[in-house]
Amino acid sequence: MKKKKTKLDDITVSLRQRIINGDLQVDDHLPTETELAAQFGCSRGTVGKALDRLVQQGLVIRKTRVGTRVISQTPKAPVPSLNAYGFIHPSEQHEQIWEAIRGFSEAAEAAGRRTVAISYHNDQERELDILGHLGDFMLEGAAVYPVVHSTSMAVKLIEASERSTIPLVFVCLAAGGIERPMVVIDGFDAGLSVTAALIAKGAKRIGYIGNNGWTLVARDRLQGFRRALQEAKLPWREDCVRQDYPTRANFTEPTQEGYETGKAFLAEHPELDAIVCTDAFLGYGCLRAVREAGREVPGDFQIGVLDHNSLCERPDANMTAYRIDHREIGRSAFRVLDGLLRAETSSQCMREVFQGGELLECGLVEALAQK
Repeated sequence: MKKKKTKLDDITVSLRQRIINGDLQVDDHLPTETELAAQFGCSRGTVGKALDRLVQQGLVIRKTRVGTRVISQTPKAPVPSLNAYGFIHPSEQHEQIWEAIRGFSEAAEAAGRRTVAISYHNDQERELDILGHLGDFMLEGAAVYPVVHSTSMAVKLIEASERSTIPLVFVCLAAGGIERPMVVIDGFDAGLSVTAALIAKGAKRIGYIGNNGWTLVARDRLQGFRRALQEAKLPWREDCVRQDYPTRANFTEPTQEGYETGKAFLAEHPELDAIVCTDAFLGYGCLRAVREAGREVPGDFQIGVLDHNSLCERPDANMTAYRIDHREIGRSAFRVLDGLLRAETSSQCMREVFQGGELLECGLVEALAQK
């Protein structure tokens, strides 16, 4: 069946012909995206994708704050497609990202599809550059595991994703405004389950430490924490909630920031008998700070973490952890992306919430030794 032409196809063909026919000469600048959008009666995002196609054909070059300039009037020979799906990620050193990559690759292999993993090594500017030029890699579609530390970075990520000429699925990202499919963790259930477990073990004065409070997943986690307090009729204390601790993706010493943050937080709130932390790196760092302060864990202090990793498996990690199968998240990302490309997924901005977390009591070896 012949593929139906889209607005994007029409714009690409029209601009391509202007260049080939000489209406636009080498070194001429094309009109701005805003001007072209008005001319063709479409969005700037559609124009941007058309211009990216012309870049791939070797006809123009695009530069931020400079515009789009013609560099050739002869299209280069098309590069054969890799017939592959990409997984764009910051670092394989992060075990949960690695598990997601493995799940994505396993699902792709089962479906008979190739995969390519591309790392931007925690360089956010490089991340945005890759997203804006994914078509150059001749990929059919990509799952993206982004690192976003601020609202301004989220805006840039939205703009970069709009420039992509191939389907994208975001993994473990819950920032508003991105009109792309997402596979995210059920943060509300994580916050509710872990906090309720600490309360069941006797905790009454519970603090909360997280980061990126502006994201949807951070909001959901905090709402789950708050609901558990309400159900137990424990007071909500705004001063005992911190959602802005800085993270710098330090994979060499991932618990150091948690230790420093936990130490300062505990000094401000010595009355606490428990802390809920959004991830195990933060939780394990806080555990060290709590013990340095002379508190017994889990004797007179409890620690809960909302995102389990291998740190929770250490014999001294006396924490209550919420474990998610990140490999299954990778598989889910593949299914959503494959559905888009097969036209089985109708919505370009669906949000698939991954549920089914498991509550674990960690550090049992040391806990039993203390008894």
